[in-house]
Amino acid sequence: IRLDGVGVAFPVYDAARRRLIRHLGAGGAASCPDIVALDGIDLHLAAGSTTLLVGDGRAGKTLLLRVVAGLVVPVRGTVTVEGRLGAAFGPGYGFDPEARLGDLAYVRLLLGGRPPRAARREAGRVLAAAGLDDRADLRGRAATPDMLSRLGLAALAHLDPDILLLDDPFAHADPGWVTGFLEALRGSTERGGLVVLAQRRPGPAGIRCDRTVELRNGRIAAP
Repeated sequence: IRLDGVGVAFPVYDAARRRLIRHLGAGGAASCPDIVALDGIDLHLAAGSTTLLVGDGRAGKTLLLRVVAGLVVPVRGTVTVEGRLGAAFGPGYGFDPEARLGDLAYVRLLLGGRPPRAARREAGRVLAAAGLDDRADLRGRAATPDMLSRLGLAALAHLDPDILLLDDPFAHADPGWVTGFLEALRGSTERGGLVVLAQRRPGPAGIRCDRTVELRNGRIAAP
C-alpha cells in the first residue's frame, strides 16, 4: 500500500446559504466551505507486515481505511494498492437483519469473489470457524454483536486476501475467540500478507505490530 499526499475533504451544506432567495440575491450559487478530513497523508506499507492505526474518534482512521479500500476517492494525492484486498468495517456493514447466519456467510464469500457453488460449500466452514455451526438458521436480527463480528472476521480469514483492512474489529468479539483469530493474522503476515488494523482503544494483548501510526485530526502525528 502506498499513499502519497492524500487528502479528503467534504463540503458543508448550510441550509440558510442554499435558500433560493439568497441564491438569486447573490447573483450566483452560494459557495460551501469544505471540512478537511484527511490532509497530506504519506504512508508506505510493505507486504509481510502489520500496521496499527491509533487515534481518537475524529482522527480519521476509518476514513483512511476506506480510502485504501476504494470506497472514498481522495480530492488530492495518489493511492496505490497491489494485491487482493479484504476489509471488515464492523459487524453492521452490509448486514441484512432478516437473513440467516448461514446465508450471511454465503454472501460474504460471494462478495469476496468465490463462485456460488464454492461459496455455498464453504459457508459451513466459515460458520464453524466463527463457532456458529449450530446457529446457521438464526436470523441476523436475533444474533448478538459478538456473533456478527466473529462471522465477518471468520469469512475474511477464510478468503485469505493479500491485504487485510480491519476497523476496530475486536470491539464486540469474544476475547477467547479473538486469540485464535490473531493466530490467523500472524499466519497471514508470515505468508507475505499485509494487515492494517485501526483501533480507538488498546487492542488485545496478542496483537503484534511492526509499526504504529498515530492520526490526529486527519494528519499523521509526528513520532
